[in-house]
Amino acid sequence: MPDPAEETASSNSDSSRSSGARGEQQNLITNDRPRSHFSLPPPDPMNVKSGNEADNWKYFEEDWENWSTATKLDTESPAVILAALKRTMGREAREIAANLH
Repeated sequence: MPDPAEETASSNSDSSRSSGARGEQQNLITNDRPRSHFSLPPPDPMNVKSGNEADNWKYFEEDWENWSTATKLDTESPAVILAALKRTMGREAREIAANLH
């Protein structure tokens, strides 16, 4: 007759082996893209209330490009990049962009 303690130890070892394989597979899935090794706050929203709009856009665009590269956001899907850009540019700039035709 099999010893119940041995069966439990055997089944625990089998499940840890299979969960270890799943864990390794999960790590491969979640770590397949390079990630930033540090965190930077996003650029300030674009200034749309004062100054020259062209200059304001130029400075915002430069800050955005540097930030998205440094945080590796530029390796994400276009939908993720666009959502982050819309969120970062600020409400006033989003309203202006929405009214451009």
